[in-house]
Amino acid sequence: MSEELIWVEKYRPKTLDDVINQNEIIQSLKRLIQERNVPHMLFTGPPGVGKTATALAFVMDLYKNEWRNNVLELNASVHPDTKVRLFYDDYVFETDFNELDKEFFKNDKSKYAYPINLFSQSLNSNYKIIFKRIKKISRHRVRKILKIFYEGGSIAITGSHSVMILNSLGEIVPIKASLLKQGDFLISYNDSKSLDNQYIPSNILIPYLKEFGIKEKDRINKRVALEILSDSGGVLLKKRILNLIKSNISVVRIDKIEEHDFDGYVYDFCIPDSQVFWGGNSPILLHNSDERGIDTIREKIKERFAKTLALGEIPFKIVILDESDAMTNDAQTALRRIMEIYARNIRFILTCNYSNKIIEPIQSRTVVFRFSPLSKDDIINRLIEIANKENVKYTKDGLEAIFEVSGGDMRKAINVLQSSSLLGEVNQEIVYKVAGAVKPKEIKAILDSVVKGKFSEARESVVKMLYIDGIPGSDIVYYLHREIGRLNVPEECKIRLIETLGDYEYRLMEGSNEEIQLASLIAKMILICKEYVK
Repeated sequence: MSEELIWVEKYRPKTLDDVINQNEIIQSLKRLIQERNVPHMLFTGPPGVGKTATALAFVMDLYKNEWRNNVLELNASVHPDTKVRLFYDDYVFETDFNELDKEFFKNDKSKYAYPINLFSQSLNSNYKIIFKRIKKISRHRVRKILKIFYEGGSIAITGSHSVMILNSLGEIVPIKASLLKQGDFLISYNDSKSLDNQYIPSNILIPYLKEFGIKEKDRINKRVALEILSDSGGVLLKKRILNLIKSNISVVRIDKIEEHDFDGYVYDFCIPDSQVFWGGNSPILLHNSDERGIDTIREKIKERFAKTLALGEIPFKIVILDESDAMTNDAQTALRRIMEIYARNIRFILTCNYSNKIIEPIQSRTVVFRFSPLSKDDIINRLIEIANKENVKYTKDGLEAIFEVSGGDMRKAINVLQSSSLLGEVNQEIVYKVAGAVKPKEIKAILDSVVKGKFSEARESVVKMLYIDGIPGSDIVYYLHREIGRLNVPEECKIRLIETLGDYEYRLMEGSNEEIQLASLIAKMILICKEYVK
């Protein structure tokens, strides 16, 4: 079995002819190449259906050997020595991007890695530290890097990457590293039980400082802040500050910042539904997906790329902006202006999962290609092709299990195939074990217990999934949602069950205790079923 490159990169389409399904889109793109009349394009559709792969195959077919000189892909980031705390296979551990590179990047050609069931320490809106699933790890080479020294630690980071700070309203917002200066505060966390050892910026308390006749300082410890708030007004701001005081969040002062020459890879996490992850030898809060911000649109695209001429026979360059639905509205507005001004020598290919998150002025300036979900046959046939080339033994139920756990995502399916192949023959048992997924029959058993009103039995199965199988609570909710459609209950009952699942998924995403919330979910679902099932 070849280990020279992770399979999702090794078997990524190199030309449009290699792209699976999407036949009408491929034919349209081939005509554009023949005519050399390429418009701005928006590729939209579910994850793992070939949007980014098609964009790369398109530019390779268009530019041939010159494609790397005429194409800009955006990513950000941090030094390989940066420490991160991760969760995998029921274990919490600390590592750095050097080790992650060895584990997930098998070749110097790889720009992205797609770990399975790997979670990074993040933060929710209530300032609670939680673990969020990592969708991908990106890397690229840089020549310069900033080293930021702060109380208790340091971190090396590119100037275009952002760290998170607290603004005067107690909100967590990003700031580009190149804009930081000595004396600024970074967000850290402190496990100390004493509020005296934890600090918040004093500008958050300015209205209250004046009320109590206390002079403004640069920061204040949480115990004093709590005393100031005890008899103060301002309900919304006060609630936010109280949540901050009760959390482990604290701020640390920057001592100095140095710029260093650096020739190597820097890294970033892509974490869906989250803007942040913790990194550094004494953790600070970092921003992920940073290169979709307004500064990147204005500086990297406009100043460094759009104003330079294309090389070769094609008279324009192409920017591939992946996951563009994560861009801020300000960044999208800036992008719209660049699309207008530099239309003669630059084209954009934007990819996204949700086209409704792209502002209308951009949609109207692009040709929209809607990628359809891949069928079961598409995915399984591709898996068989790869397995045969890699001399991997497999069973039919193993490949069907891969399709089930991948949810129609080809990228995830290939990753699961490669991971499963390391344990021998790819069969159903191994696939569910490697993917950390729940077998449909186990979820069906839980729902059968719910319909019959057997609370203890259903709860026991859920607790086993949480603590023995290591399945995250949000994943359990997802699998319950997938199976509810097959339940033999009235349609109105299904509707109410799904509505309830949505409420509890939100609670889990906000960092509530998984065992308590899932037990409550089971109880709620039983009560709903009792109304409809006699």
